[in-house]
Amino acid sequence: MTATFLHTYVNEHQYEDIGEVLYCSLGLRYGEKEDGIFQPESDYSIAPDLTRSSQMLWFSNLLSRTEYGFITRNEEHDIHPYFVKLLLDKEEEFAKLHVSVENIESRTNI
Repeated sequence: MTATFLHTYVNEHQYEDIGEVLYCSLGLRYGEKEDGIFQPESDYSIAPDLTRSSQMLWFSNLLSRTEYGFITRNEEHDIHPYFVKLLLDKEEEFAKLHVSVENIESRTNI
């Protein structure tokens, strides 16, 4: 689950928010106050600095553009065809979550 759907969702959709460094910061948030990083976006003390923000934008774009290791493509022929069929049978349910089954990865590509 973690190496497939959750990782796929994070990497395939983070590009939609690239540039929103105050809430979409790949975990690069800082918090020295009592509530740590759980501050409103208006509190710039939790935001990464300019260098880290620029690097984050680059990494977000890189990580969201991996194009290998998809279950339904089975590029290495290491996924059982029945599992591919089961996944394709659930295509409409995944679409309701805004995830294309064609983009679900069989491994972490980082």
